[in-house]
Amino acid sequence: MKSLEGLLLLRRGRATEARERLLAAQNDLSNLRGPDHSTTYLSSLNVAIALEQLGRTQEALVLVKGAEPFLRKELGDNAPTYLRIKQLLSYLKQRTSPQGPLSGSNAAGIGTREHALNEFFT
Repeated sequence: MKSLEGLLLLRRGRATEARERLLAAQNDLSNLRGPDHSTTYLSSLNVAIALEQLGRTQEALVLVKGAEPFLRKELGDNAPTYLRIKQLLSYLKQRTSPQGPLSGSNAAGIGTREHALNEFFT
């Protein structure tokens, strides 16, 4: 329930409140399933999206980088969810790069905020 509330708040542009609810949901999942469970890692990606919306892109990148190797192993390189994780990771890396977005990164919407943050992880 906390995850859904957080996602709804995020969609409504209330990222601070959303982050609080999403962190609470992640904590619940960590206590229930363990910190190294795939659902706990997926939940951390929603926290990362909230952080990015709050302008805390570097913190978001750290969360995604932490979850990516585990989820790649669990989901496989070609799983649709994993491909979305790669898009989010790429977007965050571009946002934190001193050079800014790579040239051509917006072709077909890849590398845009809307593309990387359009969907949530469940």
